[in-house]
Order: sequence, then C-alpha cells, then structure tokens
Amino acid sequence: MAAAVTGVTPEYGLHIEENRKGSILVKVEASIKDEFDYSLLGWYIGELVGNKIPVFTGMPKELTPEAHRNLGAELNTSGAVSLYHIVGVTPEAKTLDMALGDLHTKEIAVTDDDLERTHRKISAKRGSINSVFIGCPHSTLREVRDIANLLKGRELHRDTTLWICTSSHVRELARRLGHLQEIEKAGGHVVSDTCIDEPCWKYYEGGLGMTDSPKNAYYRERRGQPFIMGKISDCI
Repeated sequence: MAAAVTGVTPEYGLHIEENRKGSILVKVEASIKDEFDYSLLGWYIGELVGNKIPVFTGMPKELTPEAHRNLGAELNTSGAVSLYHIVGVTPEAKTLDMALGDLHTKEIAVTDDDLERTHRKISAKRGSINSVFIGCPHSTLREVRDIANLLKGRELHRDTTLWICTSSHVRELARRLGHLQEIEKAGGHVVSDTCIDEPCWKYYEGGLGMTDSPKNAYYRERRGQPFIMGKISDCI
C-alpha cells in the first residue's frame, strides 16, 4: 500500500539481481504432452521447493501461454514460488549457468511416475458429478474456442453444470466470434471478472466437481467440494 501511494518500492527481494538466481535444479525426465501436465508438474514441484526458485531443464522449447500460466499457478498454490526459470526458454535462463546461482543446494528429477502419482493424489474418486469448473486462472480465448468446438452439436447433462471463468475482454471476443453462443446453446455458462474462491458458488458445496485446475480444487475443497482432475477435453 505504501508503494502504491508513493510510487516507489524498497529495493529488496527479487528486485535485486542476485536474488533472482535459481537455487534448485529440476530435471524434467517426464514426457510433457499437454497443458494439464504443466499443472501436475507445477503442483509436484511446488510442494517440494516451497518458496525457493526452481530452474527447469529437459522442458520443451516451445511453451504456450497456457502452459506457462498453469505451471506458475500451481507452483504458487502447492508452494510459494515467486519466480521460476526454464533453461533456453525464459529470459534470464539462456544457459543453465546464467539461471542457477552458485549456492544451489538441491537437484530433483521428475518422472512420468511422479506426475501420475500426483494426479492420483490430488484427484477425488470418481462419482456423480454436479459441476465442471474451468478457468482458475482465467481461461484464454483459445481455451474458450476449444470448449465451444467440443460442445458443438451437443447438450450438457441435465444434472451437471458447466462454468467457465474468464476475463471480460475474452468473453467479449468469444461473443463476437460465436464461441459464447455455442457454449450457451449447449447449456454452459461463461462468466467474467470473478474467482472460483467466492461464496456465490456455495450451491455446489457437498457435491463432486470436475476441473482441469488443481488451484481451483484447492480453493473449492476448503469449502467442502472435492474435485476429479483432468484436462479440459476430459472435463467436457
């Protein structure tokens, strides 16, 4: 608040270059196939590193914005990671030496078994689903488009509700492109500028939901709603 009032902030923490160096080397040996795998990777590593700065190797060189979003969101949900580096991808990690500090203390290898075990650990047992929540963090236009395509010519089950959370500008673009109408025609809802951790979703508490986002489940499970985990296409 003081920084907002004065327009300046103390020179401390990650504002200092040497504090931005990674302290834990994460060797990704798992096969990363889609954006959901980045969520699992983020959750798994976040639990292990806490508030340390991880440096990832073995990652694909081309990451979508959704992949970066999912990785960062889950690193800071199961853990408290403020910064991560991916060698050859992120700006301060052109090389491993550039990203990793001299005092790095730990190395972690991530396998397919680790991600599969994480998936089982954070996902509720299957059952009758009363709701599907997508968009924590907010869905991108590409994701809204993909959902609309998956729903085209189909109708949602009468006992299950689909909610997609996004920003107001993505919702407006989706409306102009016809994606919003396709989703609503199938019985789904696209809402903007709200969060899954709000009391307006209380109606669903006590039921079983499904989501592509461990962060979503983290918020909702504190309010009494467990979630099955799966990528967006599985959710639809």
